[in-house]
Amino acid sequence: MKVDVKEYIASGILEAYALGHVTDHERTEVEAVAAEYPEIRKELDAIQDSLNAYAKEHSIAPTAGTKEKVLQAISEYESDKRPVRRLNSMEDEERSDPRNKAVWSLVASVLLIISLTGNLYTFKRMNNAESYVHELEHKVHRKDSTINATAAKTDQMEKDLAILKDPMYKMVELKGQAKDTTAKAMVCFCPGSKLVYFAAEKMPEPPKGMQYQLWAIVDGKPVDEGMITMGEGLHKMKDLSTATAFAVTLEKEGGSDVPHGDMIVMGNI
Repeated sequence: MKVDVKEYIASGILEAYALGHVTDHERTEVEAVAAEYPEIRKELDAIQDSLNAYAKEHSIAPTAGTKEKVLQAISEYESDKRPVRRLNSMEDEERSDPRNKAVWSLVASVLLIISLTGNLYTFKRMNNAESYVHELEHKVHRKDSTINATAAKTDQMEKDLAILKDPMYKMVELKGQAKDTTAKAMVCFCPGSKLVYFAAEKMPEPPKGMQYQLWAIVDGKPVDEGMITMGEGLHKMKDLSTATAFAVTLEKEGGSDVPHGDMIVMGNI
């Protein structure tokens, strides 16, 4: 049985076991765990030794004649000689002795310790159970979030695939320019529906404060097609009815009305 040693010791079950305040199942569990983990066995032995030392230190010898009185009461009980009255009389006599009062106080103290230990153990178990429930809820929430994210990603991929397979779209490959010859991107353009989609296939993350901007070349002039969102898949840009080419420049964050920065990729239709 695999357990967290520190957490198991701190749970209070060892104290409850030593005082006999556990179920049969818990008793079997403690004995099995103690046999497997030396640290737990050592802690359990220390608790039992402490209880034995406490009992020995505070033990009080019974008054003289107590044994004889008990045997006499038993004998009279067996002979039907008013045992109840004799026992009551004996109890009154024993309780009047100061040492017997101390015995009763010790018994009450031990019972109080057992009760408090049991309550503490129960409280700790309730707290542990509550923490476990919260942990499970958190895991379920994370799992649901992962499932939702996966479902959204799958849905987006299906939409992108439909666009790529649609014969109405023109696939325009944008190749790296002097600034970065390894850069690569793609534009999906449908003149009939005026829809434009962009995919950054191989483009480095823009520097801080900078952003990529897509341009359509219409009648020899650049037309703003919007700021580019980095990430996988196709990203919708501004609607457009006609163009002869597309290009991407690196601009200040937020973009500009006309290109100012370096041209990163470009491709003709």
